[in-house]
Amino acid sequence: MNLVQCSGSMTYLAKKMEEKYGIPYRRVSFFGLQDMSNALGTVAEFFDSQQMRDRADKIILRETSRVMPAIQACRARVAGKKAAIYMGGAAKAVSLVRAFQDLGMEVVIIGTQTEVETTIRI
Repeated sequence: MNLVQCSGSMTYLAKKMEEKYGIPYRRVSFFGLQDMSNALGTVAEFFDSQQMRDRADKIILRETSRVMPAIQACRARVAGKKAAIYMGGAAKAVSLVRAFQDLGMEVVIIGTQTEVETTIRI
């Protein structure tokens, strides 16, 4: 199984591998705690394994506890601030919105190479 973060060229490659070799793929994100948790859940769900789900839950709990002090320290410095995102692909931008929101920030504009969505509240 392939886990694909980039929705562009890597999705194309994953589709070709699925067609040619029968290797399935899933699109996931690794930006932020929630996306990482969802990615682990996606793998367990694909294999339909309660053992994998239990293991994923343990990893999520352990790693969340490990990184939370650093996240809280960052949150203390940036909570309430505004953020603007400009990047190549919309899928990654959406993941970053969630990550900024986890830090207590407000995303006021999102731009990608192909489109711009605005929610300007300056």
